[in-house]
Amino acid sequence: AITWGSAYPVTKLAIAGYSTNAIGFLRCFTSMLALMAIVLLKGMGGPKKEDIPAFIAGGAFGFALYLIPFNLGLTRLTASTSSVIVATSPIFAAIFALLLFKEKIRPQAWLAMLLSFGGIVVLTCWNGVFSVNTGIFYTLIAAMNLALYSVIQRWFGKGYHPLSSVAYCYVVASVLMSFALPEAWRSLAAAPFSATAACLCLGLVSGGLGYYLW
Repeated sequence: AITWGSAYPVTKLAIAGYSTNAIGFLRCFTSMLALMAIVLLKGMGGPKKEDIPAFIAGGAFGFALYLIPFNLGLTRLTASTSSVIVATSPIFAAIFALLLFKEKIRPQAWLAMLLSFGGIVVLTCWNGVFSVNTGIFYTLIAAMNLALYSVIQRWFGKGYHPLSSVAYCYVVASVLMSFALPEAWRSLAAAPFSATAACLCLGLVSGGLGYYLW
């Protein structure tokens, strides 16, 4: 939780030298290198052919399509506000599980959902009027995509180590985010050291170490 929570303020530091898409690519690519190194060293093997579509979906929604709106949201929101909104992801996961797997949701869970969405309304009206902050909507999209990733994990085939499943998803995310590679490379020379260090921290700590400990 500490490693994942650090992503909010650290991304703010990275934004000082890199575009949001460049940050997303560097975070995915660095996490992929770290996790795949462990997978290869431990001889966990590769994904089965029939499971590749599930890993593609997981890499897309869980990382690439999560990080793009997540980083955009942080350009318009404080780190603490962003963390509160992303914390609604389990609520969306419950809704998706209801729609896709017909799981039952207890009354207490519905109450929790209402309270969570009520918190978003409070953030939206923080200044006493309804304020349409695009950062809130970007971050909500990120929370929904993260929730979809939680549901998609059910389609991963059996027999995989949890770490290898995440690593394969990061490989997909790195490929999907590779359109930002030229921009990231150009920014590398001009970006302050603190921003570059922040990008490495996102990949190695918030991504690699976070999932390793999980």
